[in-house]
Amino acid sequence: MNGLAGLEGDFIFGHSRNRQFLEEKGIFMKMRILKLVKILGVLSLGVFLSACELDKRGSHVFSKLGPSVTTDPDGKPSQTGPSEMEEPLVEIPGGDETATPAADTKIPRKEMTYIQIFPELSSFHGYELMVPNFNLHKKEISQVVTSALLAAQKATSIISSLDKSQITYDTTFGALDITYAELFSVINPIEVIGSTAVDKADRDVASATVVRVYEWLEEIMVDKVLYSVLLEASQNPGRELSDEELKFVRETLADFRRSGVGLDGIELEKLAALKSQLIYLSSKFAQNIRESQAAVILREDELVMVSDDVKKRWLQDGGGYLVNVNITGEFIDAEENIIVESARKKVELARDSLAKEENLPILQQMVDTRYQIARILGFGSWTDYRVEDRMAGSRKAALNFVEGLIDAFDTKFKDEVAELQVLKAQDRARFPDLVDDDEIHLWDFRYYQSILKKTKYNIDTSELRNYFEMSRVREAAFETFSNLFGLEFIQLTPPYKWVEDLEFFMVLDRETREPLGSFYLDLYPRDGKYQHFAHFGIMPGYRKADGSWRRPVSALICNFPKASSDEPSLLSPDEVGTFFHEFGHLMHSMISKVRLSRYSGTGVERDFVEAPSQVFEAWAWDQKVLDSFAQHYQDPTKKISAETLQKMKEADLATKGIWYRRQLTFAWLDLQFHGSDDVRDVEELTNEAFDKIMFAQPEGAFFAANWGHMDGYDGGYYGYAWADVIAQDMISAFKNSLGGMLDPELGLRMKEEIYEVGGSRSAYDSIRSFLGRDYNREAFDRENGLTP
Repeated sequence: MNGLAGLEGDFIFGHSRNRQFLEEKGIFMKMRILKLVKILGVLSLGVFLSACELDKRGSHVFSKLGPSVTTDPDGKPSQTGPSEMEEPLVEIPGGDETATPAADTKIPRKEMTYIQIFPELSSFHGYELMVPNFNLHKKEISQVVTSALLAAQKATSIISSLDKSQITYDTTFGALDITYAELFSVINPIEVIGSTAVDKADRDVASATVVRVYEWLEEIMVDKVLYSVLLEASQNPGRELSDEELKFVRETLADFRRSGVGLDGIELEKLAALKSQLIYLSSKFAQNIRESQAAVILREDELVMVSDDVKKRWLQDGGGYLVNVNITGEFIDAEENIIVESARKKVELARDSLAKEENLPILQQMVDTRYQIARILGFGSWTDYRVEDRMAGSRKAALNFVEGLIDAFDTKFKDEVAELQVLKAQDRARFPDLVDDDEIHLWDFRYYQSILKKTKYNIDTSELRNYFEMSRVREAAFETFSNLFGLEFIQLTPPYKWVEDLEFFMVLDRETREPLGSFYLDLYPRDGKYQHFAHFGIMPGYRKADGSWRRPVSALICNFPKASSDEPSLLSPDEVGTFFHEFGHLMHSMISKVRLSRYSGTGVERDFVEAPSQVFEAWAWDQKVLDSFAQHYQDPTKKISAETLQKMKEADLATKGIWYRRQLTFAWLDLQFHGSDDVRDVEELTNEAFDKIMFAQPEGAFFAANWGHMDGYDGGYYGYAWADVIAQDMISAFKNSLGGMLDPELGLRMKEEIYEVGGSRSAYDSIRSFLGRDYNREAFDRENGLTP
């Protein structure tokens, strides 16, 4: 997702030079630091350098700066954050312990505003950092989108009207990429508002308004005049192009062809109408999921044998127990801990019926519309259209891959189910009033996997939560990337808080002090918020026309458990993995150093995009990393031992067959929705997929109504498994290295060959550059218990 320098309320933190300039002009840099200290007036040089240097223990600097600046309705800057009377102090860790003043010196926050520091700090590096304006409401949202759209229309009109003598790569393709970047730097923040705003009216206006932009984008992709200008530029670019630019030329022209630029007359009109309809349907589908809510009220007799620690998470102020099934963590918590089968089934049915009434007919229309679009464009199916420019390359390759894995996991899946059946049969014999039968159903597997982990591996997921405090998990992710990639994270007060617990960070290169980007963390659930866990790209990184670098802005929008009155936010092991996964996406965006916004960070092939984040999950379960953050929140001396970690890994492997068959159910179902030569009933297909590959849905359920991936990952859900094969191979490189998971040389190579290059070259080339060979499935099969 991408963005516009003209957005009102944006703050530009500086332009600068490059790393070579820093190395050659160190004296000039010191002069600028002295100038900065003079400007601030209140900071000694020692304090400023302490705030800017790495702790000698090797950990990253994690400092807090504020207050921030936002804009009032007139666009004038105004301070937000703590009042002057409070004068909160900020910890400045880091620096040599012999420095003056000492580490951990406290400085009044009012003296450390980032609006003062970052223009100077970033001005050495040729980078431009911006903060989007999220302080927009209803009418303002529409006005901002209209202005951005008009600017983009003007820019593309200029390209289309160029004389032949004016046509070059820079005046066409280059200008088009910057136009997209500036447009999406406005639209992406609006989409974030649509997914996170507390006011429903703001969310609704934001979601409805961006539809106009996507309709216009479809229009320009069939603009024959613009296409002809681009064709001319591709043949006469005016200068020698880099490999990245040549790739952009090829793929942009292919985008136009794939969008139907070669069509005329009735077919083109029909295509335009179908695309407009699909944009509207997709928006409604996503909005219905975001707004869907359902709660299951549980009686005391339905919670027999559930521990008091678990029950208190569902206890209501007025008494009684309630599980919000639209919140993933609460749903899984209930499924793992309730022995009463009828109660688990009730929870499962409520979860798998979310948005059913609204979204079942919408999804059917979406699938039908996509099929018609694909046929008009000359493709056999929507998946053929979607996969053509990805690693798989064809629907046949994607389907063969998925069905091959379904078969590969078949024996392991059946063995795991048989082991769970034994446990359920034992429960039925002991508690016949609580357990209905001996079969494992969709509402059973999580509970009996939890029992298996406790009884066979002595792993209690509920107890393990006490070792994973959210703030420490977040810090561990920072620390790991700091050690591997040489980064530093600085916490700032957000320019505008759409919710009180929002956090905002700046990422720096630890060695050069280059500012690499910034990101937001919106980590906890609330009504009307996007209900899953995702990385939202907000502004892409790219090289601007004036030669300066625009650095990216991103956000993690998640739904981890909130802190309560008697305990902090505590995560399950799966949630720890989820945070590391999403943080991997975020760092892919932050570290990217590409010229073109199209290829910034996660702008890679869609069936590769998950690999850099799946790789990062592995670090959470490295003993050295785990020791750095996992400790009992009530007793920090309690750690997770090497023996316990090994048991956790064994328990995970013992349940991997069911886990992967569930993933493959989704992948196969998506390919059936979008991969057949005809359109079938989506409810019928969903039931068929669960019956064939996993466990049958409860009667009346329709999981796919709440399947947000069908707006974005449609025709491509197989990519999770495809990318995991690649990820496991890349992880094996660390496991087999002398330096292990924290090998600095391999970390640097991964940074340079995978993260920094983004989509500027093919995923195959990036993987080959990192591994030194083509990837294979050996590590994936071994890690998932398919081979010894």
